[in-house]
Amino acid sequence: MLKAIEILYRGEIVFLLNTETIRNPNTKVRQVLAKKLQDLNAEIEFIKDEFLVAERPTKVEVALIYIRVERNIEKDLFEGVTEAEEKRAPKLETYQELSTGKTIEELVAEYNQIVTLGTETIISYFRHYKKISPYLGLNREAEKYVGNEGDMTDRMQAQLNALLIAVRKDFWSRTLELSEVRKRMTSKKRSEFEHQVQDRCNMDFTEFNIRQFVLNLMAGHEKTLTEAVLDIFDMFTVRHSFHEELHNDNIHYFNGWKTNKAYKVNKKVIIPIYAGYADGPFVDYGKWKLNYQAAAQLGDIDIVMSYFDGCGHYLSISRALEGAFERGQSSSIHSTYFTLTAYKKGTLHLTFNDEDILRRFNVVACMGKSWLPHDYGHKPYEESDPEVQLLIESFEGRKSYETYLNQPAFGPIIKTPALPEPEVQPALF
Repeated sequence: MLKAIEILYRGEIVFLLNTETIRNPNTKVRQVLAKKLQDLNAEIEFIKDEFLVAERPTKVEVALIYIRVERNIEKDLFEGVTEAEEKRAPKLETYQELSTGKTIEELVAEYNQIVTLGTETIISYFRHYKKISPYLGLNREAEKYVGNEGDMTDRMQAQLNALLIAVRKDFWSRTLELSEVRKRMTSKKRSEFEHQVQDRCNMDFTEFNIRQFVLNLMAGHEKTLTEAVLDIFDMFTVRHSFHEELHNDNIHYFNGWKTNKAYKVNKKVIIPIYAGYADGPFVDYGKWKLNYQAAAQLGDIDIVMSYFDGCGHYLSISRALEGAFERGQSSSIHSTYFTLTAYKKGTLHLTFNDEDILRRFNVVACMGKSWLPHDYGHKPYEESDPEVQLLIESFEGRKSYETYLNQPAFGPIIKTPALPEPEVQPALF
């Protein structure tokens, strides 16, 4: 409540408090609150037994507090301001710049600093409006938000709101550069987030809110991860189906849950790289060089593959290619997730290095396509229906299925050895 009183310039506050907070001011904070309520002529209504009928009934007595603050900037800020000109030699205080895009604490500290500086600047302008308005039109900037009908207080509040919205939009966008966010968001998801920043400008930029956003991205957004997997799956399959040789090489057909035209990605994938330049994605200046637009396209593949090993450190496709090109090498190039061969015509051959990542990539994508049942991988083979057993055999085989039974879709896994085949004992007579 003290915070609400602090930030309110003009308006109303309705607040519910435990009665003891008001009646028993036995702490310094409660004493400060009592003094502020008295100064603001707060109306206080004590209510008994209000929560006897509730989901969790209680006999607690509460205090309903109502405060109305009427202020006018012309009186409040101009009071005591003289017209006499004063000679001043102002001392400019400098602020140590904070590095941004590194940690949540640094981002929030810089955000708070900018909001404080901007608020002080706007209030100072309106306080000295009579003297400086002929030369500085900050009040005219505020007219964009309130028009000509609002008084000066309305204009000041509109300008403060515009500042907060602009700063929040900027800093929520900058959360994308936090390492825990950057390594999980594909370019498509980043673009979607940017479109949602308009909504984020109404949510305060605090460590709690940012950490919650990151935690949701890390742990609670399996749907988001699945959507990203499906996007790369389509890149490896149907998106390039007009290249018949690429489409056939990339996919392996199996009898799907809903359709007999289902398919999964092969161990070796061939994709065209689009760079937006006539000379292709692999630019030749004596040595091949990876076009930056091609590098951005390849980055999404690495991000999605990292979902399956816990989003740890990895050597990306782009870095592996750039290093190889510096050495004059264009084939048998090793990144963390693939062995690569680049062709000047603009195609890239990728061979999965990890069979487990390939398998789980296919499982997540095919479940997302409804080609596998929702409980695939969580029900023992012998307990599955005959139809599902045939699907398992078609998709990966019983041995592989039992090895990965009940393993998580994303993150590191521990392989469980498949059960040995039972020995056939000779019949006894």
